[in-house]
Amino acid sequence: MSSKISKSTGFSSTEKSTWNVPERNALKRVTLTDVAKHVGVSKSTVSLVLQNDNAVNASTRDRVLNGIKETGYVYNRRAASLRQSNRQDQFAIQLHSLRSPFTGELLDQFELLSFKEDFLPLFSSNIDSIEQQESLSQIYLEHNIAGMMLCPAPNTNAVWLESLWRKGLPTVQIMRQVAFSQCPSVTADNRSGVRNAVNHLISLGHQRIAFIGGNQQDSDFQERYSGYLDAMSQASVPVYQEHCIPCAQSLAAGEETFLQLNKSDHRVTAVVCFTDTIAYGVLKACREHNLIVGKDIALVGFDDFAHSELTLPALSSIRVNVEEMARTSLSLLQQALGGQSILQSHHKIPTKFIARASCGTSHVNTPSAIGA
Repeated sequence: MSSKISKSTGFSSTEKSTWNVPERNALKRVTLTDVAKHVGVSKSTVSLVLQNDNAVNASTRDRVLNGIKETGYVYNRRAASLRQSNRQDQFAIQLHSLRSPFTGELLDQFELLSFKEDFLPLFSSNIDSIEQQESLSQIYLEHNIAGMMLCPAPNTNAVWLESLWRKGLPTVQIMRQVAFSQCPSVTADNRSGVRNAVNHLISLGHQRIAFIGGNQQDSDFQERYSGYLDAMSQASVPVYQEHCIPCAQSLAAGEETFLQLNKSDHRVTAVVCFTDTIAYGVLKACREHNLIVGKDIALVGFDDFAHSELTLPALSSIRVNVEEMARTSLSLLQQALGGQSILQSHHKIPTKFIARASCGTSHVNTPSAIGA
């Protein structure tokens, strides 16, 4: 028998929390002078240690190295060359992937806007790995990059994120937001987008609606899933645990997850997917098992990729204004570089539900089992 689950609270960027958040004045960049005062030596001694000069005895060297670690000072390995070549016109864009259609569109917008502002964007991917995220960020610090746009990897620590500011790398979160972080963020209005889509499905008569895809540790999953729960709760439509299945953001994962869903409960008549890519996998599974999308199964994606209206049937999806996301993020970084305080500045980019043929027009609750 299906078991109901309670409504998830998730978290909202409009809810402010103060615990686990460094003070504003703690986000000041650590200098050579700060290290010298912390250790109790001269600034020149610290400089000599950084240059591996043998004039400093072993005991003092160890004290200075420990002081560097304790204060979080970052040595700019190219400081000499930077005196002739300023790198403050370069900024990094570190996303979770460079391969998805959505990130491709986002990078295109960053490139167009950056060149207009005489910025040079540097693209990289942390592949949702904490280790790679920290390694890339360290490289940007050591090369004196002006700032960074970051899609945080799952389980990113808020204190680590804010330490980037203290070390001299202003960072704007994009697409996702780390809980309890006061670093600025620009994310889609995920919650209202999914809520509107599910409301549309309910208005068509659907009662057994599934939500598949995403990583439960990510803020965008929490927000989209909360939007799903909002609509179901407001319409008094029951939510069942086996109808809500996280999965990787790939076509293959979407296909496999839908087959799993249909096997556990073939009475599901509508599916909301975390991304369009996952929805493409559902389309493939339905086609290969003689289910008609738009009739047997209503289907919704998220991101509204440029070619989603070309699928058969055309995919209903939740559209994000990618240009506005890129423009807002770049504007925040420019404000930070200009000395303005942008901490706790959280922006939601509006979303829009686009209804197409994959939702059909109305629904009579008839089971649609694969192989039936």
